[in-house]
Amino acid sequence: MKKFHFINDCKNIPNFISMETFWDSIKKKNLNSSQNLFSPLEDKLDLFYICLLVGLKHDSKDDISNYDKDEITDKWTINLKNSKTSDYIIGLFLSKITKKHKENKSLINKELNEILDHNSDTKLSDVGLIELHNYAIGGYNIILKELDNKIPATLVNFFIKIYKLLN
Repeated sequence: MKKFHFINDCKNIPNFISMETFWDSIKKKNLNSSQNLFSPLEDKLDLFYICLLVGLKHDSKDDISNYDKDEITDKWTINLKNSKTSDYIIGLFLSKITKKHKENKSLINKELNEILDHNSDTKLSDVGLIELHNYAIGGYNIILKELDNKIPATLVNFFIKIYKLLN
């Protein structure tokens, strides 16, 4: 696993809403008749990051091996390299890991060595990316639960739910 992934299906959840379907309901659309004309979300990685933030905030993870997934390919490498967002997200992720081990420097060092890969575009090893995805899936499941397992009725409704989840 060298890239970020969207979740398409879950073997254990009937009527699971794929991240692609969810993304389509909140992404920026250049249609005059759509409220999504004003959406600040232009890249699939935006949804991934939001899900990750919710997962990290609520310390919620789910095993990515329980899900069918597809690579996020839309502009992700360009936006990742040109943005400091990945640095902030990885910083939050590393903060979660260091808090987990509290003052045990040898465990912190061991885990950081396992999850970081400075030669990767994502700055994470395969182990780190899997753990990051596990948090993103946990966050996605919380968002779906908050929305009664439906896509958001409106873009505003989506942001109200996210605001509530992150406060």
